[in-house]
Amino acid sequence: MDRYETVQLIQVKSKTLSCIHYSLQFLTIAYVAVYILWMDHGYQKEEKGIGEVSIKVKGTGHTGYGGQQDDASDLSTMKVQDAVDLVYPPKEENAIFLTTNYLDVPRQSRDRCRSSQSEDVCAGSADCPVGTPSESLVGYRTGACLQGACEVQGWCPTEPDNTTTLSGNVLDAVEHFSIFARVSIAFPFSGKTTTNLHAEGETASNELTPGLNVFEVGDVLRATNTSFADVAVSGGIFLISFNWDCNLDHPVSECVPEVDTTRIDDYADPLSHGYNFRYATYYEESGVEYRYLRKAYGLRFLVQSAGRGRLFDWATLIITLGSAFALLGVATVIVDNLALYVLPKRDVYQRIKYVTLDEREEEEKLIAERIAERREGDGAPQKSSAGGGGYGATGTVKPMAPAAGSERR
Repeated sequence: MDRYETVQLIQVKSKTLSCIHYSLQFLTIAYVAVYILWMDHGYQKEEKGIGEVSIKVKGTGHTGYGGQQDDASDLSTMKVQDAVDLVYPPKEENAIFLTTNYLDVPRQSRDRCRSSQSEDVCAGSADCPVGTPSESLVGYRTGACLQGACEVQGWCPTEPDNTTTLSGNVLDAVEHFSIFARVSIAFPFSGKTTTNLHAEGETASNELTPGLNVFEVGDVLRATNTSFADVAVSGGIFLISFNWDCNLDHPVSECVPEVDTTRIDDYADPLSHGYNFRYATYYEESGVEYRYLRKAYGLRFLVQSAGRGRLFDWATLIITLGSAFALLGVATVIVDNLALYVLPKRDVYQRIKYVTLDEREEEEKLIAERIAERREGDGAPQKSSAGGGGYGATGTVKPMAPAAGSERR
């Protein structure tokens, strides 16, 4: 390698290149000022907030005895169900479950009985090998086939066929239940905390704000294009997100979250449609243990609080401006490439842009020029430096040792 490349500064008198160059610089400055500094707050440092959620439900509904929806005017047959009955478990981290439909098996005991599950059908005793778990896993098979289904040892009577979702216990009033969500977010680096218990500009409020801290179940469903009828029987899962973007250079009371609601269960999948689970309570009578089994279908609401806090910071501003000045160099690179490879006069630009010089030749020329200038100063006629003879003296000019050639740009 006997070449070294450096930059050559060339001033080109061209209106075309000048207009392109200044236009690109203007766009860069506008991008930095409008997007980076104004819209993206490039002068502020950021920190993720720490969210906290507390949820409560209020409401009342009813079903009729015997699994039938009776006339609400006939109070004698009404089975009232309030939030205490329908919210299970009572306390859940950042979530709540609200029952909309249920299937009860109220008095189960450990015994032998015919399975009610469709998986346990049989044609004879050979289909029910003794001591093996039943296909539905409700108990162990006894070896007997009773009325086309295996007899099992387990909790009897068994739960009705799990391929059937009963709608006799649907609680239509749940659509009008209210969900109270107390959500807060803290920013440790600034020591500031705010909640959703006040509207924008308020420091405190004695009234709830619909859509901000209190929600009707039906409104949450409609926000996801879901009707209560779509989920009343089989249930569903919904996410309520509180998204904060707090400018902490202003009073923290001005920060109010954006609330988004999304349905997140795969309601189109027939294999796992809606949301349900089972739970039981146990009791004892006359030395016999019983349990009350409930298969609950309903709405599971997940609530999350997340966001960022922004605060003015000199270091962040300096870094942003430094990056902005570096972006201005992009305009020069673009114009150079247009001039060299795109515009009609690219041959001219390439000729003046790339200049190759030989260091030895340039040095000899420089020495010759200096000798000529010295002779002119002494009033002597100019002679070639190669002649070696000067006015009143004789000498030889030795050129410097040859050096590697260089390419000047």
